[in-house]
Amino acid sequence: MASELTVQTIKGPTSGGNANKILVPSGQTLDASAGTLVPSAGAVVQAVEGKTISYSVHATTSFTNSNLAVTFTPKYTNSKLLITVSGCYWWGTENQTSGEYFVARIVDSRTGNSIAAQGGSHHTLWFEGNQSRWNTYDRTISGQASLINDGTLDTRTYTVQCKCHIGNYDVRVFEHAQDNIIRVLEIKQ
Repeated sequence: MASELTVQTIKGPTSGGNANKILVPSGQTLDASAGTLVPSAGAVVQAVEGKTISYSVHATTSFTNSNLAVTFTPKYTNSKLLITVSGCYWWGTENQTSGEYFVARIVDSRTGNSIAAQGGSHHTLWFEGNQSRWNTYDRTISGQASLINDGTLDTRTYTVQCKCHIGNYDVRVFEHAQDNIIRVLEIKQ
């Protein structure tokens, strides 16, 4: 026998061992899948990630796409987005005789711009230098950025782009032997 109960507010008892709680007994499920649950501020409402095990080579002083990206559709127009990137890289030349750096940033597919648009080195995810020897050994990198959603629920792809700062050597980013991850956490405000 099915029945329907319509109420404005459900409150638990104000005292006792389960004060201010509404309990769902063992073996029962509170199914809200057809409706909307509104999370409180600070709650993570979704986590989406992209991975690659295929490296890309960057040898110029212009930003080019790596193989690491994630497609994301926000649930709230004003949520905070925390984007983290971690992975592995190595230089294509074992012993380097001059300095070099590689730079990475995260770009939004809707604009083609860095998500941190302050300009200068502040728009980068990391700025990593080489060493004189053992440059072909794997190195790990990680970075993060946070931003407030731009007021839309538009789907977008966040892609990590890389470049060399001087252009003396090439760098291989997001090496094949590890999980290389870009992750977006959406946090309710």
